[in-house]
Amino acid sequence: MERGEGDRSASLYAAAIDATRDTLRQRASRYRWLVVSIAILFVTSLIGAVGWRDWRPLFLLLYQPSAVLLFCAIDTMAVQRWRADVLAGWFDGRLGLNVLVSFLRQVPGLPPRTLEGMLASLPAQHACEVPIPVRLSLKFAQADIARGASARLVGSALGWAIAATVLGAASIWRTPLLLPPIVVALAIAIAMAVRHRRRLRDASATVERACRDAGLDTTTASALWGHPDWRGVDNSRT
Repeated sequence: MERGEGDRSASLYAAAIDATRDTLRQRASRYRWLVVSIAILFVTSLIGAVGWRDWRPLFLLLYQPSAVLLFCAIDTMAVQRWRADVLAGWFDGRLGLNVLVSFLRQVPGLPPRTLEGMLASLPAQHACEVPIPVRLSLKFAQADIARGASARLVGSALGWAIAATVLGAASIWRTPLLLPPIVVALAIAIAMAVRHRRRLRDASATVERACRDAGLDTTTASALWGHPDWRGVDNSRT
């Protein structure tokens, strides 16, 4: 029986290492595509401006923030999927968080800075002593924050794209600046920011309530909620 449990634990750690390696590879690949896309956009706008002897093709550069924001949105959800995979065993008590983090740091070939950024978004290192109901509340809180952050980033990317399109159209066709689309884009961005801030507040209250129900003191609850580097959970806050 003990051997069977040991084999299952070993398979959990192996799966976490594989998920980490795959996620890092995918993030690096997407980052390279982002750099290539921005470079193509820059070169295309520059060649257009020089070839046509017109500065208006440079308006294409205004779409660069949208590309970066979309990349961050996709990256946020990729990190969240990785976090759900590697913490699956910890959430139900089959895997030790400290051991997992130690194993991941010893895997050869992983970029240390990127890996540390991902590990910083995990719950507090002393969380191995946290009751399972509290772990589950952390799980749902991080998932909710990541989804909200991704949606906020997509909304911001859409806002940038609308603003760039309106400015470009106003310049190319020499029409008056179309304020309504810009106002709508700003209203969407503000609404999503307010909603996301509410998500953070609600998630914090949920974790603190779970800690109180489990008999944990306020200091421990604050440490559990405050320790994760939310920049790894929520790229919209970087």
